[in-house]
Amino acid sequence: MSKAEIDNYSYLWDGSAPEWHLRPLPKQIEAVIFFENGVTGKDVLKLKNISSEYAKVPTAELLLKLKGMTSVSLNVISMDVAVSLEKKCKESGVELRLIEKEARYVIVNGVKNCILAIEDNDIYREVKERMLMAGVPVISTE
Repeated sequence: MSKAEIDNYSYLWDGSAPEWHLRPLPKQIEAVIFFENGVTGKDVLKLKNISSEYAKVPTAELLLKLKGMTSVSLNVISMDVAVSLEKKCKESGVELRLIEKEARYVIVNGVKNCILAIEDNDIYREVKERMLMAGVPVISTE
């Protein structure tokens, strides 16, 4: 990613195109389950009851894969799923930590009501950072 590639989008933060703004996307949360002494056979059974993803994997295979690990990620989930997962973990006696992921945004043209797509993820990330640093409005639809 070169400076010139980023500068192609300077109109988004330099004030010359005020119709562009950022819109926040729903928050994402990574759900991580912790096991004080590492995953055991009993923990695998609890994990299978908590996670539909792990429920599909044979118990012996899952134990072989996770044995001794002190944490297992259940991947990124929505806030709605997190509430349900918290309840399941509490009932199973499993320690769950919800880690909020970095805020996500889309670049929106408020006049044309369209989203700007930048295919290179690194450039997209840098453009959004520059927009935030320049104080480009973040407009929520809520």
